[in-house]
This record gives sequence, C-alpha cells and structure tokens, in this order.
Amino acid sequence: MSKKNRILEVYGLWFADLIIVWVSFMLATYIRFGNFKDMNDKEIHFQVCLVAVLFCTVYSFFLEWNHQFLKRGYAKEFYAVFKYNVFMILITQTIMVFLKWSDMFSRLVMVYFVAINLLLSFAVHITIKKIIKMHYKSDLSKIKVLVITQSDLASAVKEKLTRNLDINYEIVQTVLIEEWQEDFLEKATFMEKINDAAEKWWTENKANFCEFMVEKLWSTKNKNAENSAK
Repeated sequence: MSKKNRILEVYGLWFADLIIVWVSFMLATYIRFGNFKDMNDKEIHFQVCLVAVLFCTVYSFFLEWNHQFLKRGYAKEFYAVFKYNVFMILITQTIMVFLKWSDMFSRLVMVYFVAINLLLSFAVHITIKKIIKMHYKSDLSKIKVLVITQSDLASAVKEKLTRNLDINYEIVQTVLIEEWQEDFLEKATFMEKINDAAEKWWTENKANFCEFMVEKLWSTKNKNAENSAK
C-alpha cells in the first residue's frame, strides 16, 4: 500500500472512531434521560465523553489497533473492537474514580454507551473495509507481482507473500527457476546446433561461395564498363 493510501486509512479510521464515540455517547445519554438537561452534572457528564475521545485517539495512534485492518475477518474484527471497548471502559472508569466523577455520573449511561459503541464500531468498520477492498481490487489500483522461486519453496513463498502483502498486491504468476533453466538450456542447445550447422556449411562451401562472389563482382564490373562505353 502506498504511503498516501496508508495515511488516508489511518486518519480516516481514527476520525470515524471519534464520530462513533460522540454519537454513541449522545445516544446513550438520550436513551437514559430522554433529553440532555436532566443529568446530575452536565459538565462532568461531557468531560467523561472527552476522556473517551482522548482514549480513542491514544489507542488509535500509539497502539495502532487498526494496523491489520484490511486483513482481519469478521471474527477478528469483532474481537479487536470488543478489546478496544473493554480498554476504553476500564481506563475511563479508572479516571472517573480517581477524579471522583463516578458518584455524579449515571452508570446506566456507561452501559448503554459501551453497547452502542461496540455495535456501531463493528458495523462502520465492516462497511469501511468493504469500500476500501472494492477500491483496491479494481485493476487500476492493483500492483501485480511476479514471483521467481525454486520449486521446493514455491508454496511456502506464495503463502508468506499472500499473508504479508497488502490487499492491493496480486500475484499474477509464479516462475520456477528449474523450469526456466531447462527452457534456457533447450534454447541454448538449439542455438548451438544452428551455429554448428552454419559452420559446417561454411567449411564445405567456402571455396564455391568465394568463387561465386568473384564471378558475380567481375560480371557486374564488365557490365558497368560496357554501359560506360555506350
């Protein structure tokens, strides 16, 4: 993947996660209170949301939890999102206890927030993954790879490349060194036979060929002289 596409992927996912955190917190608050006015302490309530946003930023850039984003299947993606939410709730709750916010914050809001954030994060990540894969699988975005290896290493090399290469790389062909060598030797042998045949013909017909060329040159010279005399 190019550096530009990698940057767009990292920052795009980070921005999407920030929006998801904010939307999840707003929905959790509205589901719990039915409005945004009846909270015990509105300032603390939204400071908790800010802590969640800051955690999302730190988790995205310092732990790089979306490093293998495109290669994760549904199960691995759900596990990654689940682990992200577990760490978020643990860190946020620890800060709330340390700053003595927990007594003034609705625990039910936190429960709703984690559940909504988990589901929204998983759904949005899967959607973004499908869109990016559709883009990278187009012929204009693919980088074609030719693999040259030994026959006994072919399967291992292809498996390793498939596992480590980004999704926009496509292995189009595998060339085995042994087959290439055999083909090269066959062509070399064929060219050697042609060379031997040419040398043999020259050895056998050198005198006749030289005599023919002399006669041809002499004949041409005489014709030119006759034309000049006329």
